[in-house]
Amino acid sequence: MKKTLTYSLALVASLLFCIQASSQEYRKDRLFMPKGTSSGGLQISYVDLSSIDSDIFLIVEGLNAEGTMMSVAPFFSYTYKDNKAVGLKLKYSKGSGGISDVDLSLLSDDPLLSLEDIKASTRNIQLQFFQRSYLGLDQNGRFGLFNDLVLSYGTSRSSFSVGEKNLDAYTNTKKVKLGICPGIMIFILNNISTHVSMSIGGVSFTHTENFKDGVLSGSRDYTKAHFAPDVSDISMGLTVYF
Repeated sequence: MKKTLTYSLALVASLLFCIQASSQEYRKDRLFMPKGTSSGGLQISYVDLSSIDSDIFLIVEGLNAEGTMMSVAPFFSYTYKDNKAVGLKLKYSKGSGGISDVDLSLLSDDPLLSLEDIKASTRNIQLQFFQRSYLGLDQNGRFGLFNDLVLSYGTSRSSFSVGEKNLDAYTNTKKVKLGICPGIMIFILNNISTHVSMSIGGVSFTHTENFKDGVLSGSRDYTKAHFAPDVSDISMGLTVYF
């Protein structure tokens, strides 16, 4: 938990530094990414979640749940101005999770609901357009911070089962989001860098359709604005410059 909080504070601080980089004089002293630079790379993310490590489910007695989410995202960017770049990213995500046992008692003596062996899986593909601002931290241009303003469109499909029985129920989701994603970058070679980034929220619109036995059973549209460090959306990446 302490490491997660440290990473969160560091990445949020990077956003503040990138805002400070709007000063023209400061950009000249800390040129990190020169105009005309092209780059391509790969970003990966893996998250392992468990009810044992969460304080959110303390009021649910007997909960035993876990899940994993992984994503792979190739990307390309071009620096159109010193310390300013635009790029495209194609992100594929796959996740699975389950509840092996839960007694929903809400701290009372009488269980309200008892469930077991529930499983879910999801697949998501997302196209992202991002505008990136860099801020160099040293005169040699080895260490830097960046902030991405990301416009994305994604589609996903989630399916569910209980025990060995497939419920023949699934959910299709379409989502448009404008988000903020700061990060830290280090050049390990002259033309290769590695980075860590984390989403800190944004504004999104989501359309969800629920299907049962292949027939539409319901739909929902909703808008959400949320700004906070998202520890489930931490990514690491490798970039090659040419």
